[in-house]
Amino acid sequence: MTQRRLSVIGVLTALAFASSAAAALQDENILVQVPAGFKLGSHAENSKSLLSEYVPGDESVDHWSKMITVRIIRGNSSADPEALQSTMLTDWKSACPGADGRQLSHLSENGYRASYWSFDCPLNPQTSLGESMVRKVIVAMDATYDVQFAYRRVATAELTQSAVEYLRKVTVCDTRGPDHPCPTGLTPAEGSGPPNQSPVAAFLHAADVNDFAAMGAVIDQGSSDFLKTIGNCYLRRVYSNAQAHQLIAAWMCSEGPGRSRVVLANIVAGPGNKVSVSVLQNNVNDRPAPERTGSAFAN
Repeated sequence: MTQRRLSVIGVLTALAFASSAAAALQDENILVQVPAGFKLGSHAENSKSLLSEYVPGDESVDHWSKMITVRIIRGNSSADPEALQSTMLTDWKSACPGADGRQLSHLSENGYRASYWSFDCPLNPQTSLGESMVRKVIVAMDATYDVQFAYRRVATAELTQSAVEYLRKVTVCDTRGPDHPCPTGLTPAEGSGPPNQSPVAAFLHAADVNDFAAMGAVIDQGSSDFLKTIGNCYLRRVYSNAQAHQLIAAWMCSEGPGRSRVVLANIVAGPGNKVSVSVLQNNVNDRPAPERTGSAFAN
């Protein structure tokens, strides 16, 4: 009963790149930390929608033990998070005999309405396995954000609590005013380190000089299509979130006169000494791409 069959609309808000080397979060953003050892299993996006699914590095979206799903609904600021949870419960009960769900909490987080529910399916008819999920819904100004942590088993109280603790770290922020502040822990990384230090350092060192062969040598198979995504791009900046132990890399791409594309990705070390890349954003902007002025790690 994986949620990938449900339709979603929405998109992550873009990072805006200034003419200087520095860049920052702009407008409304969802910040999701991908756990170590997870990889991007699938990603679908169009002008209205984004759906990303993350699974353990040796699993897939068809065969998984745990899955994190990020779904975003743009232009849905009047939505009731509890109504959305109730609709999900109806879907679960329709798909799984004996399924149930319950509200865990309904509160305000960073000035937004947020709702946590848990869902259980004792035996999914499609897989003959139990399935459970904790779902967090945040209704913000530009979009409604839906993040799910699922297990392919009926969750114990400990597993449910672990999922809740993970989802509490998911946050939405907005730079346009003081009511929904963005974290201050996202700062430009000072350098990629020696290329032989780790697969992540090797990948970023290669990306900084546009060495696609070297990037391909350390990227995992599940992320290999990412190199096509950045085929006409250059590495603009790498950010480190010390609190989340997270590296976020940003590429700038020229899409012709007066247009550019921004690709934002989470870079983590995966199984087998490989790098897993999770696309967070791939948006076209109606402004030209700035010329590259040097290393992404230059001051």
